[in-house]
Amino acid sequence: MSLTPLLLQCHRPCGHVESEARALTRGLAIAAAAAAGLNADKPHRVEAGGAKVATVRQGTVVVDCNDVEILGLVVAGEVGFLIGIVVVVVAGGTTNPFTAVGGGRRRRRWGKGDAEGLACGGAGGRRGLSVGDGGLADIVVDVGMLESGFVELKLDWAATKSLSIGAIVLSDEFSAGGHVWRVRCYPHGHKQHDIDGLHVSVFLQLVSESKNVRALFEAFLMGVDGAPSKSHTKSSVQVYPPEGFDAWGFSPFVKRADLEASSNCVKDGHVTFMFGVTVLLSGDQGPVPVPSSDIADHLGHLLDSADGSDVSFDVAGETFRAHRAVLAARSPVFKAQLLGSMAEANMSRVTLHDVKPGTFQIMLRFMYTDKLEESSSANIEVFQNLLAAADMFQLDRLKLMCAQKLWERVSAENVATVLGCAETHSCPELKNRCLDFFVVEKNFKVAVLTEGYYRLMHSFPSVIDEIRERVQSKR
Repeated sequence: MSLTPLLLQCHRPCGHVESEARALTRGLAIAAAAAAGLNADKPHRVEAGGAKVATVRQGTVVVDCNDVEILGLVVAGEVGFLIGIVVVVVAGGTTNPFTAVGGGRRRRRWGKGDAEGLACGGAGGRRGLSVGDGGLADIVVDVGMLESGFVELKLDWAATKSLSIGAIVLSDEFSAGGHVWRVRCYPHGHKQHDIDGLHVSVFLQLVSESKNVRALFEAFLMGVDGAPSKSHTKSSVQVYPPEGFDAWGFSPFVKRADLEASSNCVKDGHVTFMFGVTVLLSGDQGPVPVPSSDIADHLGHLLDSADGSDVSFDVAGETFRAHRAVLAARSPVFKAQLLGSMAEANMSRVTLHDVKPGTFQIMLRFMYTDKLEESSSANIEVFQNLLAAADMFQLDRLKLMCAQKLWERVSAENVATVLGCAETHSCPELKNRCLDFFVVEKNFKVAVLTEGYYRLMHSFPSVIDEIRERVQSKR
């Protein structure tokens, strides 16, 4: 069944945006695939679980998705597990039961309100969950033909005001349909499309070296309540990479003035966007499915089991076993200590000072998995200590990750303390943000009365001079 361009109209869901947005996009794409086979003049009903979820007519799908459960969608595990069933009931609009065929060809009868039962197909790890008609359904939709991915982008709104027209903020890279994507955001618009710099523009870029990838790109402005804005949502179907361009999207997407005037867009100084990509495949034209990298999991297991470990560390009486080659590959400091001419190179047990056991444990796991694991009780002190350790062992990525965690937790009461940490451990990215935050009048009045500010005066008089200069320049 070929997939044709379709107009998709829907009411966006409320609640937890990530799970609902994933479910919504999958539901829309599935309904679109079904609609590709319906070209009759009169309306057709799209039903799931005995409830009407859409109307299809001449390539247009109108979907009401306020209640995600009626779509019969469950998001299980990582992005990429697609569990969804749509049955199209034509002509009379009668509701018939139908059979779901999941991984291993296991069948299950589907009924209204039985959304959780759909996990039978996704939990097995197979992506080919499909609708088996059994003589009951008019359209067979292979959900394996649709692969989605999502990425969130937060803009420091105050920081964007100093950017020029055409300046780019890139999202993290993410996977969808076996391809790697990223979003290019222009906080003051693209030079070719927005010469006055009054709009935010967003474009989707295919990073993988692939050709002729047909994808649905959706962009959502998120409200402070975590729900997508109904007035600032756009979607487009395009073949990537687009001919003559390296990206495709929306210019303009939203007016900067609308964001600044609304009380529902800026939260803690940040504006948040959510982007979704659904790759539409036809038959065997899609790429060979390649699983996501699991090297971090394997190295994490290696650290936990300590198989083949050849060095141990004594940190305040606690012992940590590790592998010289892994640590040397990750940190130039460890490389010099463990594989160079230093005394530790010939020692099977190394004693470390100036680092706490909990801090070393988090740092060690990052070195194996490239992930920063944090507990729900992690506070500013945890990330200050971790940033110090990252600086000590020249783990630049971890250092910036900690800087971001600290910045997310900055307040008028602790900004002086965080600023001192940034200055101590040479982190200009965090320092400059703290200085900008510090000199805001309402923050300044609180911060100068804190103990952290008095320590800052004693230890870093040059930073006090910088604060004074910035305050004076604002007057």
